[in-house]
Amino acid sequence: MDAPRWIPTQPQIEASNLTAFLAQTGASSYEDLLEKSNQDPAWLMEQVFQFSGVKFYRPFQQTLDLSRGHAHARWCVDGTTNIVLNCLDQHLESVVAAQPLLIWEGEPDAPSQTMSYAEFNDQVCRLAAGLRRLGVERGDVVAIYLPILPESFVAFFSVLKLGAILLPLFSGFGAQPIATRLVDGRAKIVITADITYRRGAIIPMKTTLDEALLNAPDVKKVVVIERNKAIHASISINHERDVLYSALISEPAVGLATEHMDPNDPAMLFYTSGT
Repeated sequence: MDAPRWIPTQPQIEASNLTAFLAQTGASSYEDLLEKSNQDPAWLMEQVFQFSGVKFYRPFQQTLDLSRGHAHARWCVDGTTNIVLNCLDQHLESVVAAQPLLIWEGEPDAPSQTMSYAEFNDQVCRLAAGLRRLGVERGDVVAIYLPILPESFVAFFSVLKLGAILLPLFSGFGAQPIATRLVDGRAKIVITADITYRRGAIIPMKTTLDEALLNAPDVKKVVVIERNKAIHASISINHERDVLYSALISEPAVGLATEHMDPNDPAMLFYTSGT
């Protein structure tokens, strides 16, 4: 057995989040915490909510309801919340709003981008409002077929802000696995990019999605991010279905409310890669 590669110093241990969490819970050790959490999962989650500052619009009345059996556990009964409330909204009236939320570096020659919480929220609200104009409602499935871009994170939060369900699609998928997931997930809209870069090579995405949509007729709209304007001119655009991302976020959306969701409502729909 290999020796540990790194052992924290005592000051590092004392300053760690784990040590702070153990102190909050009154657990004498990690093993003690583990035993207590196995005996009472609801207690553990209450401790996590308190330690992490998880916010609720309406406080829950019961942490864990197992009356329907463990397979149908219900958490935070009668409460309402949203991931966007906890990750974005709660910070917008504080000094955090001006701090960086996202720092992105692309390839091959894309300039890096930095967005503060406030700037990021503005983009989220603009896209959420645009998606709503396209007909996205609470509970609808919106697929994201994107590489790692600033817009990918904006799309993630925009979908959840509306109370819709996010369906992430791996950017390396071919047409068939994309179509399979779009059909099974009943996706209404797909957000994609014209191309992506992989180790300097240009990889088409919109073309692959167009092929997949031949077998996924229930998709109503496709939102297209323009990454390379020279190449974009050669990308096929279905003017009845396709919408440019830049046009969709062009209108301000000040004061767009975040949906109040039941904590047990679905937020994301995941499929395995098939391996």
